[in-house]
Amino acid sequence: MARFITEQENNVRSLQAETLKKIAELNQSAGASATGISGRCTGDQGDRRSDQSLENSIDKAVTKFNKEKDGYVDRASRTLLENLRTKYLQSKGPIEDK
Repeated sequence: MARFITEQENNVRSLQAETLKKIAELNQSAGASATGISGRCTGDQGDRRSDQSLENSIDKAVTKFNKEKDGYVDRASRTLLENLRTKYLQSKGPIEDK
């Protein structure tokens, strides 16, 4: 259980780092290639859209990973609790009807 959770958290961190790096590269290349006022405005708008699109992708991916992780934790917890409950009831012995 812990391994899956750790892997999911690492996937989220990796995705965030890669996407933020990509945003920084886009910003840097846009700053270097912007020439003239009209070109700069168009480039800035495109860059903002790209940045926003990448940020939205991060949010969606993080939400997906967290949902999967939470679902897994939920299922694993229920299974463990049910196993413990079964063992407890078995240790009490058979239920006698009176």
